Amino acid sequence: MIMKNMRIQTMGWILTALLVASGIHLIVEFWLINTRARDAEVAWQEFQDVNDERARAINALVKHMGYGGMIHNYKDYILHRDDSSILRFQDAVGAAKEALSQYDQVKISDAEKRAIWKIREAIDAYAKSIVIARVMVSEGSSASQIDEFVRINNEPALKGVATLIAGVAANRQSEEMGQTKTQILADLRIALGFGGMVHNFKNYILRKKPPYSAKVAKNLQQASTTIARYRRKELNDKEEVSLAAIEGVIAAYKANLKKARTFASKKRVLPEEIDRLVVVDDGPALRGMVHLTREVLPLNHMKRRQVTESLDTIRWLAQMMLIIVVVGGAVLLVPFVWILWYLPYIRARSIDDYLNAIDFYLSKVGQYLQKPETDDLSEKAIKKLQSMTDLSTELVTCFKDHKDRRDSVLDKADLSPPGKPDKA
Repeated sequence: MIMKNMRIQTMGWILTALLVASGIHLIVEFWLINTRARDAEVAWQEFQDVNDERARAINALVKHMGYGGMIHNYKDYILHRDDSSILRFQDAVGAAKEALSQYDQVKISDAEKRAIWKIREAIDAYAKSIVIARVMVSEGSSASQIDEFVRINNEPALKGVATLIAGVAANRQSEEMGQTKTQILADLRIALGFGGMVHNFKNYILRKKPPYSAKVAKNLQQASTTIARYRRKELNDKEEVSLAAIEGVIAAYKANLKKARTFASKKRVLPEEIDRLVVVDDGPALRGMVHLTREVLPLNHMKRRQVTESLDTIRWLAQMMLIIVVVGGAVLLVPFVWILWYLPYIRARSIDDYLNAIDFYLSKVGQYLQKPETDDLSEKAIKKLQSMTDLSTELVTCFKDHKDRRDSVLDKADLSPPGKPDKA
């Protein structure tokens, strides 16, 4: 009967070890579940940010209004006077309006509604102005004359775009992710496009005023800084190539800005001539930004996969916790049942138990009488104790051949209190 022979102290240590091990395991399981749940939450928030309709609409808006879009082709038509620029301009105007409609379809604030209205006003103004510019081209007007006649105040539209960008930022779900690639790409388009580098570069060629040159330099620096922010994200090979292509075009504009300053200082050099002398191939940068936009889609799939993997892990951990609780509960139940069943009967039962108890306590009295403080009692008490010990020995002899029907439950070791061994 192993359980009956096991000391209570030993059983207590076993129970303590089991409880501590179970507690540590549960703490680790809860920590893992909390961590994975947080990962799933962040991934889901990032997925929502990446797929935010307004963020995508802003990206489309600044793309079609700016670099390679409406303003770029508008200024090119004034300088080049080619009908292909008008066709690209018209396509960009339609796409920009579609982006505004897309933004307007979600729930937005009154400030955002006013911003959309201001941007639409500016787009309509450019659409009307290019008709006038076309007439002036047919009449033989110079680029400077056309630019002077059809000037448009861009400030309300630029403030409107800033308001929409602020609205997107305020609606973001994740506080840990920082800007998404979609948002950074929008910033890059703003730095290069409407109210940015290409807009100011063309104005500098048309108007030859130094403040536009300073704006171009600032815009180019903003574009480089924005690309650096994009590079801090996890990139694939296609994104690396695209960013390098955009940086190459930015470097070309920086070099041509120096040339433009030289030519602009000469009064006799016309804007059309300057434009021909500082031509930059925008194709690599425009294609690069298209590729960057496409690379956002795999990111969406990755975020979806992260959410699924985190939820699968949480589900597995929950199942493991259930198994641990059931098995651990069963393991812990056995010693508790033993304690409840056995402890009430751990007192003396058989004649051997009683005789062992008498012998044990007589030996303890003898040990006590060895102490100095019992010197005045020792002589008389030791004689009495010896007599009792002799009687106990005789009693044991009397029961030597006696068989008690009750089993013994006490060994001599069980009569020692838990802790350190008894000392004299």
